[in-house]
Amino acid sequence: MLRKIILGLLLTIILLAIGGYIYYKVAIYEPPKISEADRASTYLMPLPNKLEYTGSYFKIDKDLNIQYTKATDKRLEKGLNRFLEQLGSSTGVAVANNQGAKKTFIIESETSWVERLSVENDESYTLEITKNTIRLKAPTPLGILHGFQTLLQLPEYQKEGVVFPTLKIEDAPRFPWRGLMLDVSRHWISKEAVLRQLDGMAANKMNVFHWHLTDYQGFRVESKVYPKLHEMGSDGNFYTQEEIKEVIAYAMDRGIRVIPEFDLPGHATSWFVGYPELATAPGSYTLDKKFGVLNPVMDPTKNGVYRFLDTFFQEMATLFPDEYIHIGGDEVHTHDWENSKTVQAFMKAKGWTEYNDLQNHFNGKVQRILEKHGKKMMGWDEILHPSLDENIIVQSWRSHKSLFEALQRGGTAILSNGYYLDHKLSAGKHYSVDPAILPGAVDIEPDPNNWETWDITVNFGEGEIESSLTLFGEGEERRGFFALMDGGNMAFQSATRTADKLNFKFLSDYGEIAVNADITDNTMTGKMGLGLLKMPFTGELSGSNDIAGTSPPTIERIKPLTEEEKSRLLGGEACMWTEVATEDNIDSRIWPRTAAIAEKFWSLEEHTKDIEDMYRRLDAMDGMLTDLGLLHHDNYNMQVEMLALGGNGSAMKTFMDVIEEVKYYDRMSMYDNLTTETELEGIAHTARPESFLARHFNQKVAAYLAGEEVQLEDLQNSMTIWRNNHDELKATLEANEEEAALKLSENLMAVAAVGLNLLDHIENEKALPPNDYDYAKNTIAQAKQPHGGAIIAIVEGIEKLLAAAQKTEIQ
Repeated sequence: MLRKIILGLLLTIILLAIGGYIYYKVAIYEPPKISEADRASTYLMPLPNKLEYTGSYFKIDKDLNIQYTKATDKRLEKGLNRFLEQLGSSTGVAVANNQGAKKTFIIESETSWVERLSVENDESYTLEITKNTIRLKAPTPLGILHGFQTLLQLPEYQKEGVVFPTLKIEDAPRFPWRGLMLDVSRHWISKEAVLRQLDGMAANKMNVFHWHLTDYQGFRVESKVYPKLHEMGSDGNFYTQEEIKEVIAYAMDRGIRVIPEFDLPGHATSWFVGYPELATAPGSYTLDKKFGVLNPVMDPTKNGVYRFLDTFFQEMATLFPDEYIHIGGDEVHTHDWENSKTVQAFMKAKGWTEYNDLQNHFNGKVQRILEKHGKKMMGWDEILHPSLDENIIVQSWRSHKSLFEALQRGGTAILSNGYYLDHKLSAGKHYSVDPAILPGAVDIEPDPNNWETWDITVNFGEGEIESSLTLFGEGEERRGFFALMDGGNMAFQSATRTADKLNFKFLSDYGEIAVNADITDNTMTGKMGLGLLKMPFTGELSGSNDIAGTSPPTIERIKPLTEEEKSRLLGGEACMWTEVATEDNIDSRIWPRTAAIAEKFWSLEEHTKDIEDMYRRLDAMDGMLTDLGLLHHDNYNMQVEMLALGGNGSAMKTFMDVIEEVKYYDRMSMYDNLTTETELEGIAHTARPESFLARHFNQKVAAYLAGEEVQLEDLQNSMTIWRNNHDELKATLEANEEEAALKLSENLMAVAAVGLNLLDHIENEKALPPNDYDYAKNTIAQAKQPHGGAIIAIVEGIEKLLAAAQKTEIQ
């Protein structure tokens, strides 16, 4: 009896253990979606949700048995033909469909082409490759197209020939809205260049092309109902309706939506050249040549404006099949509204004191017009208003905060803040921005006994930004926040405040801003510096602990998004504005950095935290984009040769390869009067936003100093080449009167020589003499200075060498 009891207990324990193990493996434990080994082995970009290499190969032969086991249609077949053509071009193996071939490619789409591209589309797919079979499955053809793009990144060269690795992939996008906005109004971008960008988008699984078609400087689409829009508002550069249809069809074949933007009620001069009756201010209009936030604005009080827009949008709704039309709505300068007796009377009758209410009235009218023609509205974050319809998509560009605000009000939104390509930031900088995470939240404990608030007016171009500055504490503990642009609070620490001066820095969405002000009594005057851009401001003291009846402002603390709010965060768009970009360099301003942003929109959040791994795979994607026909390298090389003007082209390229364009809006500020007629040329126009060669050098320096295995000769050789290059390039630059490039070349020579000296001291453990330290510090400071809108990108690495050499002691 006892034996039976013991055996029963043992059996129970075993069953419990087995059950517990199964529960752990099935219900609790979830294996990594991509193992560390598989991630290190792959060059796929964007990273799929799940990836498992299975250790063998599928040899790519010229004969392949291609089978559609379920639905197919013409677009899917065209996608297959593009895939086979690109595969043959990249591998040299011209693959053809042969039903008698032993190796099989099974394409299994549950449905034929979707009726309309939208955020509801299922874009998921699975891909399994064995030794003799490729099986690509998806609920819709969109997933099949994405699977084709994944396959195009997989070929490897082995001794057996060109192969696909055997693997299993389960993949789907994190966000349904993965866009690129292209401004073709400020500088004209041809249809052919637009089509190239669509190819790049498809390769990176992006699915929304936002076409900024109108602005102060140009109206770029043919209108047959109001022909003076394009005839008088384009300087002759516009897309015919047939060209528009061609672009839409090209995009549709690649699973990309085309959403047009017609910017209004501001940014609207190009509307008024042919139809001045739409404007608030009377008089004839000519196209604005200069850039910035300008006065012309539509008149929201005129019924004729809405009749005009009704007829216009009826035409555009037929031309553009997507369910959304973007109405802009950004940077509405209220000058003309303020000076219009009609507008002022209208606002008084409505009981409005804020121009945001007037713009919201206009937006509501336009929304109803769009709905009448079967369209939905979206706009930039200035359209945010307490009464904004929840069905309108808000595109947040001024700050991440407006995205959260739109979502927490119950609306839908996409993010562009942090993804502005015209800021010329690194791919890694863009990659660090996540739509669902609000950076830089204010975390300040107010000091009710030591505080002061200033009402601030910032002058930005011809416009003004009303804001406020609040300081807490005293001495070294002084801190505060600055409300910038849309009211988002930007915190700072360690402000220096004396009786007559105030100095501090804060990190904004546009980079670090330095604030320097003079104070006289209760008045403040100063400048905010963002790189080369200097924005003057004035301020009046409006409250403090010494002013009776005033109290410190409440600090807004924004809550994290709930899961329900995250479900209305549709994704985001990279934005390429063209004040200082033209068709000559547009590809290099978009690619390859946009591939990093595309991965942020597609891949799981947990997969997009490793910036170094992203750069490793971005290098492979860069080559693929070049093979596709993107001109970011070809046009750059051509422009470098043009800079040399028959001189030493090789030395010019050595120089330019480590030069970058200045960041944010610094390049715009280098012109006394930047207009559409300003000739954009020289080193700033040629230099790329990010030098991958310089980044690689800076990373190798960091690895060397961290004790990792780095070929010392590689660092020495690079700096020797840069040190010696000036002697090779000097005559060319002098002959071509390239003064800015000459100065940068001299600085590159000097800072590279400093780097070699520092490396010698570090490697041989020699103490750095004080004179050498002072010289190195000054040389680095000089090398940091921009010239001609460009900077030397290897300075970061030399600075690290100086910091390390300074610590070296004689053994």
